[in-house]
Amino acid sequence: MIGNPEDAAMRGDLAGCASAGGGGCVAGNVCLRRLKKNIKATFDALYRLNQSIYCLTNIISVAGQLVMPTVEEIKSAISALSKEDYIHLREWLSEKDWEQWDKEIEGDSASGKLDFLMEEAAAEKNRGRLGKL
Repeated sequence: MIGNPEDAAMRGDLAGCASAGGGGCVAGNVCLRRLKKNIKATFDALYRLNQSIYCLTNIISVAGQLVMPTVEEIKSAISALSKEDYIHLREWLSEKDWEQWDKEIEGDSASGKLDFLMEEAAAEKNRGRLGKL
């Protein structure tokens, strides 16, 4: 098939590529470079999938009971993540931290643990040392 060499490489069809003897590629090794890049991206995706499967299989034991991976196993799995997946995980963990913080503050407020802060603020206001927000 002769045509756009990049399209041919994306389809895995090297017949249109001069590098493979097809005569359709004007830019030399463009098709092979594109193909190598796509192969690498595919292997990277398969590696991440394999790591995810490994983590999931470690969560469930042979007896069907839940067994959580160790912290070291989790650290190892995180180290194997791609940059994009690591950023996504870091953002997710940050959001989980803020959710936990919000629940803790709400609980402390409802239980009266933070009442002293309101009392301090009222005292400062009465002394004229609390400015407007």
